[in-house]
Amino acid sequence: MSGMPPASLTGKQILHYRLSDRLGGGGMGEVYLAEDTRLGRQVALKFLPSGTERDQESRALLVREARAASLLRSPNIAVTYDLLEDGDALFIAMEYVEGETLAARLARGPLKAREAVDIGQQVADALDEAHGHGIIHRDVKSANLMLTRRGLVKVLDFGLARFEDRGEAFHRETALQLTSPGLVRGTISYMAPEQLLGTTFDHRVDIFALGVVLYEMIAGRLPFLGETLPEITDRILHAEPDGLVRSDYVVPPELDAIVRKALQKTPDFRYQSAREMYVDLHQLARRLDTVDTTSQVLLRTPAAAFAPVGPEAAQGERLIAIMTFANVTRETGDDWIGEGIAETVTSDLKNVGGLSVVGRTQIFELLKHLAAGRDASDHRLAIDIGRRLGAWWVVTGAYQRLGPRIRITVQVTEVLTASRSTARLTTFSRSRIASSSS
Repeated sequence: MSGMPPASLTGKQILHYRLSDRLGGGGMGEVYLAEDTRLGRQVALKFLPSGTERDQESRALLVREARAASLLRSPNIAVTYDLLEDGDALFIAMEYVEGETLAARLARGPLKAREAVDIGQQVADALDEAHGHGIIHRDVKSANLMLTRRGLVKVLDFGLARFEDRGEAFHRETALQLTSPGLVRGTISYMAPEQLLGTTFDHRVDIFALGVVLYEMIAGRLPFLGETLPEITDRILHAEPDGLVRSDYVVPPELDAIVRKALQKTPDFRYQSAREMYVDLHQLARRLDTVDTTSQVLLRTPAAAFAPVGPEAAQGERLIAIMTFANVTRETGDDWIGEGIAETVTSDLKNVGGLSVVGRTQIFELLKHLAAGRDASDHRLAIDIGRRLGAWWVVTGAYQRLGPRIRITVQVTEVLTASRSTARLTTFSRSRIASSSS
């Protein structure tokens, strides 16, 4: 086995594992898909990089990775089954996670806020488990997060994991990484300032890295960009990232605040624990679910409600306009919800056959001329806008915070007849929503 190139392992049998495809590899190791012939299951085997099989430092790193990962019990962390040795070959047998990395997913474009928050929650929960055992991952990045088909996130690769309370070791190892070609490529953009400076650090470097991942999911790019490693390092140490802005929807200010807190240069100003960050993400997820629920209510409305009648009924798609929902309580921190509801409903109704949704920009421009001094939820304003746009229906609404609950009122106005129907929703939690119609 000594010195065997990675490609030659394909089709080989090592102990009771029959190797098939090479799943990936790099400076930290080579990973293969294999069949466990004893238990009849697929596993992933991680070997040392070619040429390092006898290197004692490399072997010690692999042993440390296996020991660290084996301590953890979380649905969001790939399970480590065993650490095995066959001749010079030292390898880890671990859970095979089928899916794609977050990095691969982001190559197709950024994520919507709700999906990004869900992924962030799961990663924060996994980090909380690791940090509870005194383990720092140190290499949290989109390439090390696997997305399964069931929506589960798995944190992979504890190859750089370290146990806390060993500050001097951290200092030396980080300095080595920053001067060793190939070891920091692709990961430096996720490193906290204290890591880059080679000073003593703790679990809060993982929180910084998760902040980078969250930013990347929403913005579609990393927060600290540069053409060279020194440029990237300088921006991490001294520059503030641009605010999270998207052209296709409003980024909730709470999400922007969570990311900014995680990306603070000074560790004491960041989230002090992954659990604290998880709680903020979870609370935001519940509020975003309120927006999604309103959209689902409209989508569950019988098709007949949007069906034109009379001789013009067969002329093709009918226009529907979605207005920004009004903030009844006028709490400025909740203003984004109204726009978020409107944008979510607009996006979802585009999938309804027979409907054509008026663009948000077109509605904004018209409101500048018509809504001065008028209540955006005014029934007559809705009819006026609908007529000028040539829309068959106009959706308006309002929302009101009632302690931990949010009450939403949705009105659908038929422009031709000036008739309207109303639905009221009160959100109790993510899973319990009561709805009544009048």
